[in-house]
Amino acid sequence: MKKTMKPAWKILLFGILTVMLTAAGCRTLVPGRVPPETPQNQTSGWAHEQSDLSPDPELIFGKLDNGFSYVLMENQKPEGRVKMHLNADAGSFHETPEERGIAHFLEHMLFAGTRNFPSGELVKYFQRIGMKFGPDVNGRTGFYNTTYDIDLPRGNEKDIDEGLLVMRDFASEALLEPGEVEKERSVILAEKRTRDTPDYRTFKETLRFELPDTRIAERMPIGTRQTIENINQQMLETFYHTWYRPERLTLIAVGDFDPETMENLIEKRFSGLAEKAPEKPEPEFDDFDHDGLKPFYHHEPEAGSTRVAIETLTRDPQPADSRDYQQKQLLSEMADSIVGHRLDRLRNEQDAPFTRADIYSGHYLKFVKAAEISAKCDPENWEESLSSIEQTLRRAQEHGFTESEVNRAKKEFANDLQQAVKNAPTRENGQIAGQLLHHLNTKRVFQSPAQRRDLLQPVIDSATPEKLHEMLKSQWAPSHRLVLVTGNADLADDAETGKKKIADAYQQSRQTEVQGPDAQDALAFPYLPAPSGAAAIADRTKMDETGVTRVRFANNVTLLVKKTDFTANQVLTTVSFGHGQSSEPQDMPALSEMTDRVIDSSGLAELSEDELSRALAGTTTKVSFDVEEDKFVFSAKSVPDETELMFQLLNHYIQDPGFRQSALRRSARQLTQKYRSLFHSVQGAMAIKGQKFLAGGDCRFGFPDPESVEQVDLGDIRNWITPALTKGPLEIAVVGDIDEDAVIDAASTYFGSLPQRRDFRESAPVSTPEFPKNQEIEFSVPTRISKALLVTAYPTTHIWDIHQARRLSVLADIVSDRMRIRIREKLGASYAQGAGHSPSRAYPDYGLLTGYAVIDPDEMDTVEQAMDGIAAELQANGATEDELKRALEPTFTQIREQIKTNEYWLHTVLKGAGRHPEQLQWSRTLLEDYTCITVEEINQTARKWLKPAHAADIRILPEPGDADNGPPEPDDQ
Repeated sequence: MKKTMKPAWKILLFGILTVMLTAAGCRTLVPGRVPPETPQNQTSGWAHEQSDLSPDPELIFGKLDNGFSYVLMENQKPEGRVKMHLNADAGSFHETPEERGIAHFLEHMLFAGTRNFPSGELVKYFQRIGMKFGPDVNGRTGFYNTTYDIDLPRGNEKDIDEGLLVMRDFASEALLEPGEVEKERSVILAEKRTRDTPDYRTFKETLRFELPDTRIAERMPIGTRQTIENINQQMLETFYHTWYRPERLTLIAVGDFDPETMENLIEKRFSGLAEKAPEKPEPEFDDFDHDGLKPFYHHEPEAGSTRVAIETLTRDPQPADSRDYQQKQLLSEMADSIVGHRLDRLRNEQDAPFTRADIYSGHYLKFVKAAEISAKCDPENWEESLSSIEQTLRRAQEHGFTESEVNRAKKEFANDLQQAVKNAPTRENGQIAGQLLHHLNTKRVFQSPAQRRDLLQPVIDSATPEKLHEMLKSQWAPSHRLVLVTGNADLADDAETGKKKIADAYQQSRQTEVQGPDAQDALAFPYLPAPSGAAAIADRTKMDETGVTRVRFANNVTLLVKKTDFTANQVLTTVSFGHGQSSEPQDMPALSEMTDRVIDSSGLAELSEDELSRALAGTTTKVSFDVEEDKFVFSAKSVPDETELMFQLLNHYIQDPGFRQSALRRSARQLTQKYRSLFHSVQGAMAIKGQKFLAGGDCRFGFPDPESVEQVDLGDIRNWITPALTKGPLEIAVVGDIDEDAVIDAASTYFGSLPQRRDFRESAPVSTPEFPKNQEIEFSVPTRISKALLVTAYPTTHIWDIHQARRLSVLADIVSDRMRIRIREKLGASYAQGAGHSPSRAYPDYGLLTGYAVIDPDEMDTVEQAMDGIAAELQANGATEDELKRALEPTFTQIREQIKTNEYWLHTVLKGAGRHPEQLQWSRTLLEDYTCITVEEINQTARKWLKPAHAADIRILPEPGDADNGPPEPDDQ
């Protein structure tokens, strides 16, 4: 269903805490308080046991005699795989002041040695059975929970039993060896450095303002430098044994397994799990209270933009789940969605002061009921943006909603419910398991899409402007208002003066009278005349070995179609033309970025982006635009019932695209905001300067500066894209749950009837960038954040030498693994490091094998020696058979999974195959080619490409004297 989500900034910032907060956002709202003793912890039982809602009948719930719980669902997508989560009701909220960061420290230690998997062996074990550290096995710590993830490549009894053995070791068998504690301490401090950003600093200070004098506001999962440096083995053991108790642990397993076998194996592995320390009471969530108007100002000069927000927050424990709760939540989301549509319309206006706006209401952090409206803007526009969101909210509060607005919301929400039911048969394990984990940690009842539709469709049908108006008013019923301005707006030298300016601006806005919403005219789509009949087909070929049908129309438009059963009710389509970023003029380095954003947000010539959304309310099909390295692409995501609508939309975008001045202005501001943010970070310096350096100064590479952005006008965009759009070679690729004949008929009608197109052979070649062999460059960044970035790159080749490109990819995985072992595990110098291979699609003989590490500036020389040593050793001595196996097995798992996805067939095989028909054979050789890779081939590849004399090094450091370790933390003062 279309959700009124927690504001995007909070989703982002909760994600850039030490790890994702699995219990942070409930997105629900029910008026009134509930008693504090309302069950909130997994130890109190399953959510449906205290609810009038029934869970998905496909779920299997179980609890062992020792209190250990599990929930299972059999699912065959992807075939043969099993997704597991071990969830511990133990997070940073459970720490004492001296323990801050220990829950996260413990999570790290469980990968640093357990009874059955000694130090250094666990990741290697996972690699050997086909799993990659990170995507397939990982851990994350939040305020209330710590979660361990395993995505098994096979669901047979042996692999499941071994996977459960790993989870059993996580539950109680960590070794916590003193030497490993010291090594991991360095890694955690490196992680703390990596995650230190202006956004994170803002989040910490904002949370302290929103939840004053509360435990949770002082429990960032990463901890403080002082507490991290003081954590020892005894402290870790105490926390581990106190909070990792059987009744606080739950296993989630979703996948292709026999449920009876799974239950027997869980009994075998976990029935002997026992408590090892006395139970401690759950910490209390402290009271807090807000009254009246409370402004908040936090200046982060290195932020890329300013954020203004109006909020209410009360301490109000999240109620138990129920039919009434879910139905009221839905009305709340519908009301917020209407306000969100109004904000979108304002954002699209020519003189809009903000570039993004959001609204949210509901519970988060289990005990906080909130409502918030916010906007992202340039610093000089903070007052106007604050007035705009204040008056938009007040207009809705005072005057309510129109019938047409409510009808649009009803169509959208009803369609989302119906599409979820149609998509259900091929939901993926990870999607289901992630939703189960969220429901577990927020005490929500997990229901099937059909149950959700039956529960909520009557609520949608009966929704009225009056009901939604009352719900909105109840969301904002608290009398206080928190008004926040954060980011790069420099309001004053001192906080009190800044807060006064904010309060004055808010009060000034309140003096403006607001009028009721304007009536909106009905909009129609399609508006172009329908083509007269189907076009002539010049050639139709069925490629039996791939299941792809290729159609060439008489006007030189090419169509490639593949019917699949990978994902129910999904149709993916691309329309490709031109040469994309590779054809960008050297004197217009911002043209690609601006074109990408302007076309994507301009809608059509006769219908703006918002108007098109209104006209299509209740439908699923969406179209987006991208400037890729070697082509321009319109992409559509649709459903089988909307095949003709999808082609109508794509036809309109080709024949009548919008070029709107408002989109140009907004895009320029968005790019400038992003540039300002990148300008003050080491990763940003790589995006702005480093990529351009590795292309020999070619202006088609690197993020553009504001001056280049301002030079681009609508005429530049129209002149660049129109020739390719109207006359150039054009190819369509369609993959998914389709009727092939219906797709060909629709393509014939809406694209075969277009004017004649040039042939692919008439396309002009593009120039190739020149790699800076044997060069080193150093960039300095004006930032207070004390971290550096080291990048070493080697020139390789393009993707069209697919045999070589695949071996370079495996070599990069081996380099990455050696970097993990040497730089992270042995030196403890970096949390974020790795290597990858990027072969170009556009530029002949151009590609990069790149290694990187985010580090302490003082560690630059040490890490550079380590990275150079890894490449030199591989170049001289090669890799081992074990390294090759540990690189290939996860690749085999990935291949077996990806070849059964629509995304693989569309983006890797079909898109662009009109000009590069060799792509059609890639799927046939993919697994066989990787299977044939030998260690000698990898060593030959290393000798050929990892030549020290060819390397280019980039060192990015804070400007001298600028860096610090962030604002003082409570126990660091």
